[in-house]
Parts: sequence; C-alpha cells; structure tokens
Amino acid sequence: MPNIEIGVDFMVKENFIYVGIDLHKETHTAVMIDCYNQKLGEITFPNRPADFPKLVIKVKNVILMQKK
Repeated sequence: MPNIEIGVDFMVKENFIYVGIDLHKETHTAVMIDCYNQKLGEITFPNRPADFPKLVIKVKNVILMQKK
C-alpha cells in the first residue's frame, strides 16, 4: 500500500494541463488546455528533431504562467 498523506492534492484536476499534438509531414501543432477545456497555449514547429525542444519550452512556460 502506498504511503499517501490525507489532504495531499496531487490528483486535483486543476493541477494538470493537457497537450494535444497534431502531427503532419512538415510541421506539428500542439495545443495546451486546462481541465476546463480552456486553451492555454499553442505552438506550431517544424518536423525536425532539432525543433522538438521548442514544444517542451512552450509547455514549461505555460505551466509557469498557470502557477502565477
């Protein structure tokens, strides 16, 4: 049995964002939403491995903005 403290809100839906990615041959588009289906951000980036970190940076920035 896992050691879980009562009152810990690690599974509260407001603590999560969801990322959907639309993949294409030349570009990818990702949209970030919250648990209420409100759009938090969007990014389109080239389908090149060198550009994939742009998605990670964008998601991190959205998370930081949500914490403010």
